Amino acid sequence: MDTDRPVPGSLRQWARRWVANPVASLVLMGVLAGDAFTLPGGPNGTVVGSIAEGLFVARAGYCRVSPNLFLVREPGGMRVIDADNESWGELAQLLDSGDTPVATCNFVNGTTRDGVWSHTTERTRKGIGLRPLVGDWSAEELGDARQALFNAQTRAKPCWGWLQYYEDVAKADTSSSRVLWTGVAHDTFALLTLAALLYSFTGWPTWFAAHPWSRRNRRLLRGLCPECGYDTRGLTTCPECGATCDQSPE
Repeated sequence: MDTDRPVPGSLRQWARRWVANPVASLVLMGVLAGDAFTLPGGPNGTVVGSIAEGLFVARAGYCRVSPNLFLVREPGGMRVIDADNESWGELAQLLDSGDTPVATCNFVNGTTRDGVWSHTTERTRKGIGLRPLVGDWSAEELGDARQALFNAQTRAKPCWGWLQYYEDVAKADTSSSRVLWTGVAHDTFALLTLAALLYSFTGWPTWFAAHPWSRRNRRLLRGLCPECGYDTRGLTTCPECGATCDQSPE
């Protein structure tokens, strides 16, 4: 039956009626603003939640522990130099001489989350990072250096019990990444809301023109031409500009 068939253009008519108007614009802006205020801020903030941090990328930096550690490869094995507690003099001499291999190192344990509106990707990295400063280091020597650093730090600082977490990765860094589907769904919702907001602006001129306070309707109520304001009482066409004047106020 014809009554069971969809009416052509009904969806568009519904959108024009309920979305393309200033009231809907205010509601949609309120939804976006309220959503923005609920987004995380601070070091783990998103671009909207921490817009003052700029760059339009939500980023939480890695947590790096004790970056001023250096490893020296000596004939007797690896030696750890903590630049925070020891003199820089010996380290400076080693770096200047260039005869003894030296590497800088740090413990890394952190997560980086990225996203424009909300977090949509997450990257996790853990391990002991090494960067050679002097001399050539083979992959095996770098592995030995990581293990030596791990052993030295767990012995010297028992309070670092959490470093046992690195036992399985003491030989190398590990990293992984994943998609945060809740963030993807959140961004999709925000994008659709923004599109609806932009569409709602297209109905503003028609909405305002259809109300008694519009200039056109005020002039018609006074018997004037809606275009130029000429007195057209009793006339259907304005003799001044030719506009039709027999329409009642909308």
